[in-house]
Amino acid sequence: MSETQRRRSREELRELVLDAAYRLLDDNGIRLEPSSISYQRVFDHLEATTGVTTTRGSVHERIWSSQAEFQRDVLGRAIETLHRPDEDATARAVETVLATADLETLPGRRQALRDLNRVGVAEEERQAWESVQARLVAAVSAVVSTLPREERADYADLMAAARANQMMRFDRNVELFSALATLLRTTVRPDLGLTHDEGVRMCARVVTLHFEGAFARNTYSDQPATIDVRAADGTLETWSLLAWGAYKIVEWISVFED
Repeated sequence: MSETQRRRSREELRELVLDAAYRLLDDNGIRLEPSSISYQRVFDHLEATTGVTTTRGSVHERIWSSQAEFQRDVLGRAIETLHRPDEDATARAVETVLATADLETLPGRRQALRDLNRVGVAEEERQAWESVQARLVAAVSAVVSTLPREERADYADLMAAARANQMMRFDRNVELFSALATLLRTTVRPDLGLTHDEGVRMCARVVTLHFEGAFARNTYSDQPATIDVRAADGTLETWSLLAWGAYKIVEWISVFED
């Protein structure tokens, strides 16, 4: 059915076109040439995947004032839907550790903290490494930061979407670290002068920013960085560098309760 055969509302058409553009990016990534997310490529993808046809005249100056504004809107949509971790996969990784963890003794809880960070963070990093959107947010943020200050206003909505996604990750990390503290009976170091909840939020904030650094590296590297660390029994464990950093942050901030 053509666009002229069924007159769609501007909002309905906007959502159709943005969804097609997002799926095109998800399938193919961003190319350096502007045509990679041009009106025509997106219209072709929309028709191929849904059978809906539309034209430049249906959207240009009706929904978007220019193709550049359209492209910024597409990138904003991609960032808004940036990779959200598969909570089931992370839960399975955590359950594997907890199945054999000794949570009754202090040495056992210390080991569980170590293992949960090594396995859980590595699983979330693996998922992020496979995500086009995770690379997208790092790439777009880097590009916008190089623009003259007076031009950055054009990308305000785009950067707001990136900040919103960061807050989604932060809120999720607060939940994770709160649950971890309850399970392992840890709290914040008293010399930091923080309440328990403030300590949890500090852990979540630092690790969220730590992840962003890994996403930036994700834009030019094929695989996560790893490090070999000697375990208590003398054997070498391979950690993702991100997981090791997260563990040392949490270990420094936390103390175990009796």
